[in-house]
Amino acid sequence: MLPLGNRPVIDYVVQECVLAGITDIYLVVNNISTSQIKAYYESAPKLEQYLRERRKTHQTQDSAKQRNLPLHRTRRQHSLRH
Repeated sequence: MLPLGNRPVIDYVVQECVLAGITDIYLVVNNISTSQIKAYYESAPKLEQYLRERRKTHQTQDSAKQRNLPLHRTRRQHSLRH
């Protein structure tokens, strides 16, 4: 996942989609990206607790909001290369 600042570019795209009112997002990914995207959007209770203890709740609110988003992932069956 390509980073821009401290977040992956895909996260900026997903956030803009949510702000635009899009209710379902479909990502077509390869095998490697599937696990990275899943890990990025999964719940992280220990991290959220750590941020709450340090009064950085604005960061936990962002992650919680996006976890509730219907984000669908599907894998490409084959490469587009010949």
